[in-house]
Amino acid sequence: MSGLGDRNKLFYPEMDIRYKYMTELARSFAPLSLGICCFKCTHAGTRYLVETYDLLVMSKQLFSVQADSLKFLRGHGFDFNKLIESSLPYTPGNDLPVDLSEMFPMGIYDTKYIADYVYRDTATYLQFVYIQEHLLNSMAADEDKPSISTDFSAGFTALPGLQHYSLQPKKCPNDPTAETKPVCSNFSFHGWCELGDSCPRSHDLLRIVKERLFKNIPAGRRKLKNLNRH
Repeated sequence: MSGLGDRNKLFYPEMDIRYKYMTELARSFAPLSLGICCFKCTHAGTRYLVETYDLLVMSKQLFSVQADSLKFLRGHGFDFNKLIESSLPYTPGNDLPVDLSEMFPMGIYDTKYIADYVYRDTATYLQFVYIQEHLLNSMAADEDKPSISTDFSAGFTALPGLQHYSLQPKKCPNDPTAETKPVCSNFSFHGWCELGDSCPRSHDLLRIVKERLFKNIPAGRRKLKNLNRH
């Protein structure tokens, strides 16, 4: 539900009230992409075979769209032509239970609460978290601490029609001056700015993450990690 609906209701302290409002949104809007990630342990808990699938889907029933969300998706590379031509049609299932306890009788972890009040990071949108954890993982590897390494199977990389994307965080590609301009605070904290490319401030997310990491990492540890190579 990121970016949809009334933010005051989406961030209401009581989880049950947030859930009821989200069910109302879920009935009005429709998912366009379904991600599935499958893990299989291959080496006694130290290595895993991972297969990730991104499926484009389209509801057969009427649904609402929000102009800002369409602009956001397009600005982040979402291919609406591919959605229309190649998506999998589906019919929505039964209505969601009214009470959360009916859906999750064993209890549920409120990940939004954990992110905001336990993890307590200043930004929790996906792009920020990915780049931050990627850099922290690289730092741990340089210090011979527990870290994650990734290898791609030759069988998968040889599949026809496969698109390859680098996992390395990149500098802002559309603005060569992004490293010298003042940072856009709205983009920094939320990953979104209504001015888009016309914003006079920097939207360089790699720079934003590095600056926050440097504030929290002792100078001695910074020398062990050459963050500028990313």
